[in-house]
Amino acid sequence: MTDPADRSPRPDQRRRAQAQRGKARPGKSLGANGAAGRAEQGGRTPAAERPAVGALPLTLRAAVAGLSVEAVALGVLGVVLIVKDATGEAGDLRAALFLTGFTILYAVVLGALARALARRRGGVRGLAIALQLMLAPVGYSLLSTGAVWLGVLVAVPALAVIALLMAPPTARALGLADGAANG
Repeated sequence: MTDPADRSPRPDQRRRAQAQRGKARPGKSLGANGAAGRAEQGGRTPAAERPAVGALPLTLRAAVAGLSVEAVALGVLGVVLIVKDATGEAGDLRAALFLTGFTILYAVVLGALARALARRRGGVRGLAIALQLMLAPVGYSLLSTGAVWLGVLVAVPALAVIALLMAPPTARALGLADGAANG
């Protein structure tokens, strides 16, 4: 038989109960923009104050699309590299396999970030920006070595996605208090 004292709610049950009772606490008034609630949550907007899921702003939709296109392009490049590795066209097999694995991993991570951003996970914005910042020097390097069209194809989308992720409508949709917060 169980002891009645052991019937205390589990932490996840307590969180659900608190969410059902509402976000506002006695003695803490939320202004029109919910400033008190955001201050308590470290600059994040409570989920109840975010716009509806289907109403992604254009900037966030464009950033998700850009990340998705990059992920697909890297996935296709990964398949091409696998074929080249299998046919023996690579000079150094170890380096070729590393490059192939890194390319496929990068594609998977970009795809996962796109999906998380589409689901309004604000915490992944910083990682998405960091990965885009890693692509910008690659594009510049390609530009400076004569592969202009390839450099443009790498650098321009990376810089565009960074700008879209830093846009204030994107920050608001992700529940970040301001455009500078990184979640």
